[in-house]
Amino acid sequence: MKHLRVVLPLLLVCAAVDQVAAQQLARLARGADEKDWEAHFDAGVAVLRTKPLDALASFEMAAQLDPTRAEPLFGQYVAFWIAQPREDYLAWRDGNEEQRKRKDVIRADSVRDVAMLRNPFVHRGLEVVMFDMMPGRFSTNRDTQAWLAYSTGNFARAEQVLTRTINRDPQRYLTQRYERALNRVMQQNLDGAREDLVAIVEELRRRESSAAELDYYLSKHVFLYMIGLIDVQRRDFAAARLNFAEAMLENAGFAYAQAAVANVSRVERKSRDAATEFATAIELAPTDPVLRWQYSQALFDAGRYDQAVAEATRAAEQVPQWAAPHLVVGMARERQGRNTQAQQAYETFVGLAPQADPTAQRIRQRLAAGRD
Repeated sequence: MKHLRVVLPLLLVCAAVDQVAAQQLARLARGADEKDWEAHFDAGVAVLRTKPLDALASFEMAAQLDPTRAEPLFGQYVAFWIAQPREDYLAWRDGNEEQRKRKDVIRADSVRDVAMLRNPFVHRGLEVVMFDMMPGRFSTNRDTQAWLAYSTGNFARAEQVLTRTINRDPQRYLTQRYERALNRVMQQNLDGAREDLVAIVEELRRRESSAAELDYYLSKHVFLYMIGLIDVQRRDFAAARLNFAEAMLENAGFAYAQAAVANVSRVERKSRDAATEFATAIELAPTDPVLRWQYSQALFDAGRYDQAVAEATRAAEQVPQWAAPHLVVGMARERQGRNTQAQQAYETFVGLAPQADPTAQRIRQRLAAGRD
C-alpha cells in the first residue's frame, strides 16, 4: 500500500505503548518485514473498519518502530474513535465536557495533536472511515465534497471545489484556505500552499484573534511553523528562520519551532549553533525522544561524541524498538576509536532496523566483512 505523505522535518514524540509481539506478527501481510513501521501501519489499515482495537495496536507498534512518523499516530486517533460507541464520539464532537475529560479521550486528543505537529501536512484520509461509520449520509455541500476528494487522493478535484468557495469571499473562508493548502502540498505546489497559509496568518492578525475557529489544535504559531517547514523544502532558509522565530514569539514554549531552527542550522552546517538550539528545544520538551535523537545528531556533527552517545542512549531507552539512536552511538564510538563499543552499537542497530534499510544493509556488510 502506498501512503500519501510529504517529506518534511518531523519533530515530535510518539507515546510509547507495550505490545504483545505475537499478536502483531499475526496481523502482518505474508512476507512483510516485522521491523518495518509501514508493514504494521498497513496491517492496521487493513482491519481498521472491522477490528479497530487490533488496528490501534498495529498503529502503536508502527509508532514504536519509527517514532518520527506522523501517520501511525493519526491512525491511533482514528482507530480509538471507531472503537468507541457512536454516541460518545458525537458527544465529544459537540463539546460534551464529560466526554472531553475522560482520560482515554484526553490521550487520543493528545496523540492527534502530536501527529499534526510532527507533520502538519500528514494525510488525514483515514478519517473517512470514522465518518463513514457514523449515522446518516455524507452531505452534498462543497466542503464535504472537497473533503471526500482529499480523503480519496483526488487532490486536484478538492482544490478546484475549495477554490470556488474561497473566491466568494477570500477573507472569510479561512478553513477552506487551510484545506486548500493541504491539497496543494500533496500536489507539490509548495508556493500555492505557502500563499494560502500566509493569507490565513495575515487575516488572523487583522482580526487580532487566534485560529480557534479553524480547529482546536491550530493557532497562528502553528501556521507560521507550517510556513517555515515549506520554506525549508523550498531551501529558503532565511525565510524559514524568520517564520520559526515568529512562531516562537507567538508561543515561547513551542519546542518544535526551536528544533526546526536547529535543523536549519544542521543543513547549513552550523554545527555548534545547531547543538545549542537543540539544547533549548530539549529544555522545552524534555520527554521527547525524537528531539533527543536529533540533538544527538547535532552533537555528533559538532564533535561532542560522549554527549551524542548520552543523548542517543536516552532516546533509545525511551523507545526500545527504535533503531536510529543506536546508529548515532555506533558512529560516535567509531570516531573515538572505541571499536568494540561501536561494533556493539552497530549490531544493535542492524538487529532493530528493517531489512530494506540502506544504511543497515551497508553496516551489515561491514560487520560481515569484519568477521571474515
